[in-house]
Amino acid sequence: MDNPNKSPRKIVVIGAGISGLSCAYRINQLAEKSGLKVEISVLEASPRAGGKIITDRSGGILTEGGPDSFLTLKPEAENLARELGLEKDLVAANQKYSRVWIHHQKKLYPLPKGTGLIPSKIIPFLFSNLLSFGGRLRVISEPLVNPKLGDEDESLASFISRRMGPEFLQKIADPILSGIYAASSEQISLLSTFPHFREMEKRGGIFQSLAKAKPARVVFATLKDGLSSLSNALVQNLPAKALKRDSPVLSIQREHRGWAIKTPREIFLADSVVLAAPANSASLLCADFSPELSSVLSEIPFTSSVVVNLVYSRKSVGHSLKGYGFVSVQNGSSSLMAATFSSSKFPHRSNSDKALIRVFFREKSPSGEELISKNEEEIAKIAHQELAPVLGLKSNPEEFRVYKWMKAHPVYCVGHGLRMKRIESCLKDLPGLFLAGSSYYGIGLPDCIRSGQKAAEQTVQFLKNRPNKNPHVLQSMEA
Repeated sequence: MDNPNKSPRKIVVIGAGISGLSCAYRINQLAEKSGLKVEISVLEASPRAGGKIITDRSGGILTEGGPDSFLTLKPEAENLARELGLEKDLVAANQKYSRVWIHHQKKLYPLPKGTGLIPSKIIPFLFSNLLSFGGRLRVISEPLVNPKLGDEDESLASFISRRMGPEFLQKIADPILSGIYAASSEQISLLSTFPHFREMEKRGGIFQSLAKAKPARVVFATLKDGLSSLSNALVQNLPAKALKRDSPVLSIQREHRGWAIKTPREIFLADSVVLAAPANSASLLCADFSPELSSVLSEIPFTSSVVVNLVYSRKSVGHSLKGYGFVSVQNGSSSLMAATFSSSKFPHRSNSDKALIRVFFREKSPSGEELISKNEEEIAKIAHQELAPVLGLKSNPEEFRVYKWMKAHPVYCVGHGLRMKRIESCLKDLPGLFLAGSSYYGIGLPDCIRSGQKAAEQTVQFLKNRPNKNPHVLQSMEA
């Protein structure tokens, strides 16, 4: 147990997104449990906490600007919500309308039951007209495809095309992956996203492995008052004055046995630092004390996207909206990535006489960069124009909300796993520095929470193993 006569250990968490908040919350828990005295400062550059989690409510409409739900297959988000007293606010997605469509050439084709990145049910897939007859035969011949030898990484596009054929990749797998990662499957690393596919391939093929495995029930969940409830609850459970908004970090320097973190108004001296900012931002902060780490972090590419929430009178929508939404096959003239029928997926988010639809645009398309540069009114107009022929829209939206995410989505390119090993090697020479966030080992909400919690465990263990011989003092300076 830490000596109570010694000053508390100083910890600075940079970034108040869900990873940074989860990290600070867990540090406080672990320190209290072990008797370690700590003082935590969470530095956030913007005026608000939550990162990509942003919930807005107007009248009877609730919109999400970033993630709108999480998978319960990964338990971290659900467990954290329960731990924070939000159990009664957990809402499962509407299982009655769980269908997903594929948007191709301005038409919607139902995704065959049991089909995702890999079809788990052959009969519904065979009777679907989404793929040509030859394309369907190519998919079911997957068990006859020889496995790739060796352990080298490859793109998801390469793997899926090799196992299932190019038509399945183009019309099903790539649209789904683009909706998840805001990037083309040609960019995305197999081993850093779906490593179990490679293992399945070696065990006789994907279909054979799926036949032996117990099917997992995919359930999306959210919180009644929006995902901001989760980030707000984390903030409320932090020590008083721990969160410092409008505190962009200008520099990080190694200081004696610790770290000096400079903001426009204060200098924080810390025993340990958790960088929970995106890798592209973290790279700039590491340049002074570790050019090598900075260089590796800068190699992780980021893409941009736009989320548009549109509200319509339900009577003005010709489509039944009986489903979660659709993902789009890449079209040379469109940057439309996907759409979620939010009022069907989570009916509590709108009044029964309204239809709430979330539209996603990708940057990496012929018109993507131009679209992102437009103002909100123009973007909403384009979103409506894209949806109108697909959903039989008979009137303009009654209201809209646009959220731009500039260079906000990390892309796990081929070789990402090797890059992570280089990052881990750099960190071994930087005692007390830890990383957290979506840039490294998973982009989903549960992944980010797990990342923050792991960084918290590493931080507390580091401090427990390090004698408190040089206690730091929080210093202030005039702006």
